[in-house]
Amino acid sequence: MNKQQYIEYLHQQGFKTTIKTLDSWIEENKLRGISKDGDEIDIKPYALPPYLSRKSVKGEGFYKSIINGVLKGYDVYAELYPCDKETFNSRAVDLVQAGFLQIEKHDDLQYLAMTLKTSSFSPSLLKKALENIKVSVNFNIGINIGK
Repeated sequence: MNKQQYIEYLHQQGFKTTIKTLDSWIEENKLRGISKDGDEIDIKPYALPPYLSRKSVKGEGFYKSIINGVLKGYDVYAELYPCDKETFNSRAVDLVQAGFLQIEKHDDLQYLAMTLKTSSFSPSLLKKALENIKVSVNFNIGINIGK
């Protein structure tokens, strides 16, 4: 898709994005799922707008922020958060293992996606789910939600 087609697609999805905003995402390297060939830009249909409305990134708020971004249809990944990639990915692993999110892969990119449990997320349910996981967990189990 070119930029105009992508903007029209986003409008159909309920996003009120402008070309100016799209250009800033591309310039700041915040839109994943694009390929550039000189001045030509190809935006893949799975490219989601970046989640820039994060509020809290500490404690339970960190999990809520990730869930809220995914629920609203945004791309939520490590570089959008003011923490290191390992911290973000460990939170994402928690949410995946508890069944609140799943990983979808498009080309070489991994995206966080909703499950049937996403909208019922609460910190207490997450804690309970993680306590019930009896398996030893490696927090780098192939999840790499970032660039």
